Amino acid sequence: MTLFAALANPILPIFAILGFGFLLGRARLVTVDEARTVNRVVMTILVPIVVFDLLINAPIDAFTVLPMVLYSGTQAVIFALGYQLARRVFGAAPAEAVVLAYAGIFANTVFYSLPISLLLFGEDDILPVTMVVVLDSVVSFSGVMIVLQIINEGRASPLSVLRIFGRTPALLAIVAGLGAAILHVAPPVPLQTFLDFNGAAAAPVALLALGVILSGTRFTADAAVAGEAAVVAGEIGAAIDRVDDVGVANLDSGLQELDAVGDRALAVAPRGVAPGVPVDRPEVVEGVPALRRCWRLSSIHRRV
Repeated sequence: MTLFAALANPILPIFAILGFGFLLGRARLVTVDEARTVNRVVMTILVPIVVFDLLINAPIDAFTVLPMVLYSGTQAVIFALGYQLARRVFGAAPAEAVVLAYAGIFANTVFYSLPISLLLFGEDDILPVTMVVVLDSVVSFSGVMIVLQIINEGRASPLSVLRIFGRTPALLAIVAGLGAAILHVAPPVPLQTFLDFNGAAAAPVALLALGVILSGTRFTADAAVAGEAAVVAGEIGAAIDRVDDVGVANLDSGLQELDAVGDRALAVAPRGVAPGVPVDRPEVVEGVPALRRCWRLSSIHRRV
């Protein structure tokens, strides 16, 4: 499978629901407030279902320790550097600096990478992607949520951490799912049916709501962002041209060109915002989620 064949199916069809939401928002058939309400439902109900389903069925015993340590260690280093950059160079508040640093290490693997990988390879051949999603959910996602809650409360104690878990469905799902996986507790068939049926709605509904929210976002010209975006777009175009030049037989070397471009776009736009965290430029924070997915998934195409 070539890069553009994978782009045509399944990548673009999965992204299309976001564009559909954008059009609905622009046509004022769905308001931004309505989309935010839907998004809260997704984050409160559907995302915990997806996370629990993923963890309880994760092949924990098949994970290799060294890649997990290297992946998590690299994330920790990048997060620390991003936090210091946000605090010392851009003068961001602690909570905002945490979010910006987190945007540098976390891609939307649950809503994009995982379903795309499932469609490309099937359930039996996505162990590396599953491992990344599990690590992102258990380590970085839960860790950042706890840190943000502690910053908002202004103190950290065992009781306050327990309160954070108690009122955060996603964290409860992580604990329950990971515990069941470690103890090798298989979900009963009726429970698995519930998880499959309801979890399938999480990604499309969340992406549809995000498209509507983006339709109400005012994008303004920013010299630094526009300049870096132009550089990255030019480099991606050149890398794709080189993929065409080398041909399918040497596609791996061409895809390495796309990977080399990847981290440059992190300077263009962080991926998301935590509720309640002030961000001065929402158009930067929510505007460019697609680029990072493309080169993150380029590593998957090497196996096709």
